[in-house]
Amino acid sequence: MWIFLGLVMALMVSGDQEDKIISRLVNEDVLLPCICENISLLAIFTWQKVNPNTGIISLKSINDTYRGRVKLFLNESINNCSLLLLKITAEDEGKYQCNYHTASDGFQHKHVDLHIVDQKTSVQPQQATFWIYIIVPIVLALGLSLGLCLLWNVARRRKRGYAKTESVEIVSVENPLFSRGG
Repeated sequence: MWIFLGLVMALMVSGDQEDKIISRLVNEDVLLPCICENISLLAIFTWQKVNPNTGIISLKSINDTYRGRVKLFLNESINNCSLLLLKITAEDEGKYQCNYHTASDGFQHKHVDLHIVDQKTSVQPQQATFWIYIIVPIVLALGLSLGLCLLWNVARRRKRGYAKTESVEIVSVENPLFSRGG
């Protein structure tokens, strides 16, 4: 019973625990989303990289590793705590956490997993979408059309073939040149 109550309390305090997974190539920009509804601007707000536990940015400071490579949107919209990370490197891969405080719900944490994808082995999402949604249906439609045409052609030939044998009358005619009798 105590374990159950502890889990319920942890979920109530920790906020949205659903991790978002984002994959990007090296040198691309990536937006780490964090919608922070009802944020209390007087409380502490931070973005941090979880492993290793590194503070990235807060309302008062920016970590030197990320200086010049991050942008917050909190000034543009009070409910948008998203972090834009510019020209990502392989070292940027990891789990990130957006921490903020609301007057009604206390401390909230949102998680984003950033995966860095190797450019040589990756398939761009646009390419995969193109193949899945454009090329595959076209090939299937052409194959189905060809199959239906072949079936229709076979059925038509069979119908013609049966009609000829039904209407053909076999007549035996004797040729006088090849007659047996004399």
